[in-house]
Amino acid sequence: MSRSDFILINEQGKENFLKTSIKGDEIKSELWKMSIALILCGGQGGRFAQGYAEDHNLQVRTKLTTAPATKQSCLKQNVILPEGFSVLEQACIAFLQNKQIECLVVVCGTQTEVQNLQIIAQNYKKLIFFVENGRERLFSSLNGLSFIAKHFSQHFTKNNLDEVSVLIHDAARPFVSQNIINNCIAALQNGYLGAVPCTKVSDTIKKFENNTLSTPPRNLFYAAQTPQCFNFNFIYTCYQNYYQQYLQDPNNEQIATDDSSVAELFSPCSIKITQGESSNKKITTISDIFG
Repeated sequence: MSRSDFILINEQGKENFLKTSIKGDEIKSELWKMSIALILCGGQGGRFAQGYAEDHNLQVRTKLTTAPATKQSCLKQNVILPEGFSVLEQACIAFLQNKQIECLVVVCGTQTEVQNLQIIAQNYKKLIFFVENGRERLFSSLNGLSFIAKHFSQHFTKNNLDEVSVLIHDAARPFVSQNIINNCIAALQNGYLGAVPCTKVSDTIKKFENNTLSTPPRNLFYAAQTPQCFNFNFIYTCYQNYYQQYLQDPNNEQIATDDSSVAELFSPCSIKITQGESSNKKITTISDIFG
């Protein structure tokens, strides 16, 4: 694997792909103590497309309007929810509505429809940037963080960036609440370097190892959700270290399955568990929308 797999956007393609309603040089210096939402929707949603059924009469976003979904166009992030917005739009609106979020960085593929989202962001008078996704989820996070480091460092010093918090959120969780967002940010304001919303596991957990079945204490286990909130310099440094380890040993890729697991490799005691919600569910198949 080459380093180019992790580069966010090549300079020649930037003007075509990187779209923003407000140019980066309009970022005001007094906004340095800020929270940034990093929204990830780079996946193709294979399991979702496999569950496509015409009798659901799915609609998908096509530029500024909608159209009936086909198996080819049924990308999860473009599907219109009963609320009238696409999955991606609904996820972003929660952060656009939050007064503590100054701007959004959306990491997505070229097939993602973003024109209507740009108009929505303009209505909230907030910055929004679009960055190309990586080969896998963790590398999409790295692309987004690299974009922030590169373009915001033109306006903020390193010490300023240490006052920036970034909330990394899966667009496949479009029903995130304001309470979850605010609780994550509050954890960092109270001195933590990271915060992860979680719900307690209600099912009995089984562990199977070396042909032996065991039952660990259920009270030790939590189901992690997003957004996962971090001090920017902290999580970016963790990702840079993780990236270097991956270059040396590609099998390290399997160690981390979300952003907090990257952070845990380097500073596990700095992460706080905040209260998640059952309504903050992840859309994986069509039944997650229609029940």
